Amino acid sequence: MLRRRSERVTTQSFDTLAAARELQAAGIGERQAAAIVNAIQGATGDHLATKADLEHLGTRTRAELYRVAIGIVLANAGLTAAIIQLLL
Repeated sequence: MLRRRSERVTTQSFDTLAAARELQAAGIGERQAAAIVNAIQGATGDHLATKADLEHLGTRTRAELYRVAIGIVLANAGLTAAIIQLLL
């Protein structure tokens, strides 16, 4: 996802210790739990999106779609008016 430089990004930390303990409580061995948690952390890095991030993205996306739709409607109206003038 591309972001403007002025846009704030919310960071969400991943509690590796809590995740490893939860996996161990579910019956996974300590070494396997550590490996799973390390793999998840390595795959996501510090790039986890929060619910607020997703809501903000959805709002921006809808706004952009509305702007594009309005532009298409206005362009269509202009072309229609130009064709009508040519035909008259």
